[in-house]
Amino acid sequence: NPIHARYRIPADVRKQLIASGYEFKTGLWTEKEDKKLLKNLRNFRNHHDFESDHMCVFPDEYSNSTALKGKLRKNGFSLCLARKIKRDRYSCYMRARKLVSPGNYKGRYSREE
Repeated sequence: NPIHARYRIPADVRKQLIASGYEFKTGLWTEKEDKKLLKNLRNFRNHHDFESDHMCVFPDEYSNSTALKGKLRKNGFSLCLARKIKRDRYSCYMRARKLVSPGNYKGRYSREE
């Protein structure tokens, strides 16, 4: 898939892909895309024996970060993450970071907040 051939797609290449008929999504993420992204993340995690989603997305926070990064790169983490999502790999990775981040609160604020 040419959309996933590069990690980030420059604007001129993006225009060429769109002109040649590839569907390329930008902007807000839908709930369906979020679910697909999380499913891809969990499938990768389970298949490659990572302890958590967090470990896949934030390997720098672990003492064995060099080994984790190598394992992620070797097994094509960003390609697996973007599978069947019509966005570039960078967008998928950044969205996964947001969804998995423990500081990202989902839901309504309480009165105290």
